[in-house]
Amino acid sequence: MASDPRNGVIPHIPVERGKATLNPRSLANKATLVAGLAMIAPAIAGVLAATGNLGSSATSAIVVTATALMAAIAVVCVLKLILSPILALERALEYYRINGVHKIRPRQDASEERRDLVHLVDRLVSNVQAELRQSRTAADTDPLTGLLNRRGFDRYRDAGQTGSIVYIDLDHFKQVNDQLGHDTGDLVLSDVADLLRSGLREGELVARFGGEEFVVFLPGIDLSTAQHVAERIRISASRRLSTPVGHVTISAGVAALRPGEEFSSALARADRAALSAKRAGRNCVHVDNELDRTETSTPVELKEVAATAAE
Repeated sequence: MASDPRNGVIPHIPVERGKATLNPRSLANKATLVAGLAMIAPAIAGVLAATGNLGSSATSAIVVTATALMAAIAVVCVLKLILSPILALERALEYYRINGVHKIRPRQDASEERRDLVHLVDRLVSNVQAELRQSRTAADTDPLTGLLNRRGFDRYRDAGQTGSIVYIDLDHFKQVNDQLGHDTGDLVLSDVADLLRSGLREGELVARFGGEEFVVFLPGIDLSTAQHVAERIRISASRRLSTPVGHVTISAGVAALRPGEEFSSALARADRAALSAKRAGRNCVHVDNELDRTETSTPVELKEVAATAAE
């Protein structure tokens, strides 16, 4: 059965021959021997005291007390032997909970069995940690494009950042699926994702929000600059992306995330601006200004952006 932490299956950790191997039988034998002596010694002393072979009652009391003390020490040693690896694991798991990394190291003077147990647990924690990372990455990523999905976008976005949002919607994408099939539609989505990813700078986020809709977050970027970024994306898409039925175009909406504003509010405004761009004829960029109304790019700005994209 494949290991999957989401369904509770713990990954199997093989122990290679010739390397550190756990010997539970030896550990159990030692614990059983010490525990047996701890139980037998008081019994023998009790029998000797009852038969009078220990002499006076004072001597009997001393022998029984000393034997019981030895038995108690033996029990403590057994408990330490058994609990020491468990306590080490507990400390390591607490360290992992606080710092996000595992740190399990055996003592130099530890017995072979204890060292083997620590090594085995160390490998188990490493594998589980890797499985968790893979599961988290899969949960945050769109499987088709490799971009972040909505959940991953919300996870990696810094809630305290301001900036601008570019909401991108592919034009006539339904016709691509209907006329050319979903396989071609998937290729178009992957090409759009590659285009957006190639222009990504450090700190910027791009995600597929579902269907043919993509969102780019530009932290620290003002509305005018974000508008130019959206125009570059639009021009690049119309020149580089094509299908047997024509070039792929996009409509985009741009909105600024204001200080103290909820991200969902700014996202909704960018979405409305993109819808306005579609209603205006598609293949254009509309900007949501500070007064919550949309405006298009001026011809001068479009010429500047087109010249930059051509370069």
